[in-house]
Amino acid sequence: MDHLKTGFHPSAAGQNEAAEMSEKNSHSHHDISVRSLAEFVFRRGDLFSQSGFVGPGRAMEGVRGHQRLQASRPPQYRSEVPLKWEEASQSLTLCVRGRIDGVMETPEGILLEEIKTTHKASIQEPSWLHLCQIRLYGALWIRKGETRPLLLQLTYYHLESGREQSFNVSEKTDVLEAFLMEAIDTYTQWLHLHEERCRQRDASLRSLEFPFPSMRHGQSEMIQKIEALQDHGGAMMVEAPTGIGKTMATLLPTLKALPHGKIAQCLIVSARGPGQRAFEGALQRLRDRGGKLRSITLTAQEKTCLLQGQSCDPNRCTRRVGYFDRLHPARIHALEKSIQHLSTEALQKLADEHDLCPHALGLDLAPWMDVLIGDYHYAFHPAASLDFIYGEEAPRISPLALLVDEAHNLAERGREIHSQQLDTRSWVGPLEIIKKKDPQAAECLRALWRCWMETLRPRAEFREKSIPTVPSYQGDLFEHDFPAETQVQDPSHPLVGRQIDADQLLLNHFAEAWQLWMRRFLDRSETILSQDATFDGAASWVELYFEMHGCLKQLLVDSEEHCLILKKEGDHIRFHRYCIDPSKALARSWGRSWSTLFFSATLHPQN
Repeated sequence: MDHLKTGFHPSAAGQNEAAEMSEKNSHSHHDISVRSLAEFVFRRGDLFSQSGFVGPGRAMEGVRGHQRLQASRPPQYRSEVPLKWEEASQSLTLCVRGRIDGVMETPEGILLEEIKTTHKASIQEPSWLHLCQIRLYGALWIRKGETRPLLLQLTYYHLESGREQSFNVSEKTDVLEAFLMEAIDTYTQWLHLHEERCRQRDASLRSLEFPFPSMRHGQSEMIQKIEALQDHGGAMMVEAPTGIGKTMATLLPTLKALPHGKIAQCLIVSARGPGQRAFEGALQRLRDRGGKLRSITLTAQEKTCLLQGQSCDPNRCTRRVGYFDRLHPARIHALEKSIQHLSTEALQKLADEHDLCPHALGLDLAPWMDVLIGDYHYAFHPAASLDFIYGEEAPRISPLALLVDEAHNLAERGREIHSQQLDTRSWVGPLEIIKKKDPQAAECLRALWRCWMETLRPRAEFREKSIPTVPSYQGDLFEHDFPAETQVQDPSHPLVGRQIDADQLLLNHFAEAWQLWMRRFLDRSETILSQDATFDGAASWVELYFEMHGCLKQLLVDSEEHCLILKKEGDHIRFHRYCIDPSKALARSWGRSWSTLFFSATLHPQN
């Protein structure tokens, strides 16, 4: 058929798991970790920690701190002990899972230890959320049938000094049991509300018909093929001309698959706002025909932030303070009231009513919506993708239907998403603040800039270009002064692959010395910002930190899909790790979905 071209690849997961997933109609099964349960039910306080900053380097340091402390325990100490408990009702089963950091038999009883790493020299009072976690672990241990006395210990490990500070949590067995049941009851009450709404949705979708008097040429075939895709899972590409009615032809069969239980949500990503608004209009048309659907349009933080034109600064935003104290009433409001679609404006209004950050509220409501609409970033960007779909605790194959609109744009957007760049123009503002707080961190940036300028300086003999670098050695980079001009790149491993023009170089690799300056800057930044990230201008420093960390992280991964370009632009320099071929990175994202549909009017080149 000339009007419609498709390519369909069934999913192995779909063929193996279809029967199991279809059982969701009669009795649903929900998994939740101890940490997630504690956060959903008991979390209180501000949106971020007091300092507002936990860098990825600090997170890895925390993991290593856990391991060091566990390794220091006696031989009978068991680390990372799995626990779980299933609570079943007539309509659903909730499985609570977790791994307690340590278990050890003592003369007084069974010791359960939960370890938290910290940069605070002294903990005056343990975190309420941490206490909730250790209590839940204690209750899960009791559910194993344990009768010996139970000793609960919450230990804080100071990463800089290695000092331990422990808090003993004394609770009777019946108190711990009651605490677990309070958490389970609160969460299952929410699940029952959600599932009752889903049953009403499913009933409406079973009787929902095509919302127009007749189908256009090619629409019927397209709908049939997408029905097969949602039934079997996998991936499909559809090329159909403008005017065929692709929006409704993709949306209707996908939504009608929800009652069958193989998918639980639909994520629609589009390159531009008009495509997103087209789906919003199609959803409203289906609602007008009786479809009981909940949807949300996810919007970039900078477009919803009250601090317009400024970095997200915890110092200036009152919506962060007490955020989790007000979150659950907002969730109930969104679920129980007749808010069918949370547009940017509707989400802003709901956030205003509850005095919450609209961007964070949207992400907290997203797991409970039928349809999510947003930019490509929400499906394909490693830092912006949705944790409950693509995060570490998410299932290997999420019960998700991913619809990729205007898919002809995905290759170029994929290159953009999976490229990284450092532009010294963006350093100007933060540098003034950094110089005042930590001159050494500022010197790292200046040193990196000088290295790059020296690399780009014209040479009489290109092949013998001197490279600004420092030797690889252990110790403080500031202990010695190594003039950049005296350091020459090893000719057997040339840095520069090709000179593109007078101001632009194609690099073979990223010089080790440059990595050292970046690591030094990141280390210095983490030291300062982990102590306090609430001072004026800290937000721009944090932004630069994450930009450089993300770039360095990717530079450490050898990739044939990227090239490295260094370009001089006046007094400034732009380093670009450009993604030539994003296909593998994109596949890692869409491969996590039950089904993926790519569709466009122009998937083939014109010539």
